[in-house]
Amino acid sequence: MDLLDKWENSKLRMTNFERPRRVALLYELVEKLGGAYQIKQKSKAYKKFKISYSDGLKLDGKAIKSIFDPLLKGISDHIEKLLQEDEVKDSQYIFLVGGFGASEIVQTHLKAAFPNLRLVVPFRPGMPVVQGAVMFTRA
Repeated sequence: MDLLDKWENSKLRMTNFERPRRVALLYELVEKLGGAYQIKQKSKAYKKFKISYSDGLKLDGKAIKSIFDPLLKGISDHIEKLLQEDEVKDSQYIFLVGGFGASEIVQTHLKAAFPNLRLVVPFRPGMPVVQGAVMFTRA
């Protein structure tokens, strides 16, 4: 769980794909990945990241972009599909909630994909999801 928290925190702090990012990893995982990395170091697919005991996992901008691109496309494709529904086709706002909604990369992508809609992000984007889950369990 510690590894997942570290990745989530690192992901939310990313603002662009311009520079490499470091993600702290657990020592045991670095040891296992490091061995695999040494074997596959010559492969082009593995040149986008570097694993070390001191730095953890270091991803270059292209590697980070390759992680985010399918997610961003999926989000914008889904919103585009929703906006074709009669009930919401005249919407003027997108309310972005959930933990990933705090990501500047997601917000920037949606603003560019939907320039005619206003993006609204709550101060704590994860809270509406938590509140909705609590309300759902009480119903």
